[in-house]
Amino acid sequence: MKEIRTLPDGTITYELHRKRVKNMNLRVTASGVVRVSASPRVPLGMIEAFICRHRAFIEKALQNRKDRGGHPMVPTVDTDIMVMGQMYRVVLEKPHTVSAYAVTVAEDILLVRYPSDPEVIDASKVERMWLDFWKRIGRGFMETLAQQVYGEFQRAGYTVPTPTLRLRYMTSRWGSCIPVNESITMNTRLLLGPTKFAHYVMVHEFAHFIEANHSSRFYKVMSDVLPNWQQVKVEMKAYYR
Repeated sequence: MKEIRTLPDGTITYELHRKRVKNMNLRVTASGVVRVSASPRVPLGMIEAFICRHRAFIEKALQNRKDRGGHPMVPTVDTDIMVMGQMYRVVLEKPHTVSAYAVTVAEDILLVRYPSDPEVIDASKVERMWLDFWKRIGRGFMETLAQQVYGEFQRAGYTVPTPTLRLRYMTSRWGSCIPVNESITMNTRLLLGPTKFAHYVMVHEFAHFIEANHSSRFYKVMSDVLPNWQQVKVEMKAYYR
């Protein structure tokens, strides 16, 4: 069960999630939502005292989120963004008094649907809406890309498995490979940009099936499959900075 509550002094609004957990937990999401989970047995006064003890952490985290401009996977309405190499306009559907949260694609438009009233809108639902949307539309793209890269390795003379592919938002890496499980995870942020960056990361992760470490052999594999990988890496770093 989730409740939206505010401390008695009016300083912090937070989401309270009642669930079967041993300890109280607190985090500030990338979109600036203060989220607390606690057992149904914990009194509200104890929860609010817990939040107050972590006030400095919360305020610093909220300021950091504000300085960064919000979650990188939650675009602003009435802006143009690149998605899988194509430009789209983010448009809020009107009238928009509905309680549903959804994103649909209409030609070169990303049509979003959620309450526009700031007193009604749930920021955590907006964040979840976008994260689910990127995973939904990105799966087909990444699966096709994985098939393409698999063929590139075959043509370069390397034997690699057909991986289990996962897609999720990550803050510290663009992709990951677990050779023993024959799985690759790709960052959804790669959907927001030119396709050559996702291609480069996919090649990088496939190369780990050949060489687990970033050794000279690993980089030889990279060069055999994607000769200009170093230039693409530089461009990618500049694009996502």
